[in-house]
Amino acid sequence: MFGLTTEDATNIGTFIGAVVIAVIAYLGRQWGKRRVPPAEQSIEVAGAIVDASSVNNLARAIDRLASFGDDYLESEKRSRDLGHKGVDAVDRLTAEMRELRTEIRHFGDNVRK
Repeated sequence: MFGLTTEDATNIGTFIGAVVIAVIAYLGRQWGKRRVPPAEQSIEVAGAIVDASSVNNLARAIDRLASFGDDYLESEKRSRDLGHKGVDAVDRLTAEMRELRTEIRHFGDNVRK
């Protein structure tokens, strides 16, 4: 066709495609510069490149934190049990003192008679 080989036609087509894409990119850039969005409509995209060792370190730290939480809950349970034992001991002491007071009153009443 028009005395062109297939290679030449492919090269020309590639060049025309590149020019069209370049023109579209230029026009899009100019259009974007004219249309600056207000601050409340703008979006900020942030990203980070992280290697596998950082992810592994983070996972180990989370595991240690979780095990610390388990240890803390066990310690909390022991503290609660100790608190309950203390309250029970004070209740028994109060009951004994009440009983002792009653006995002293009865003893005093018997001595007066």
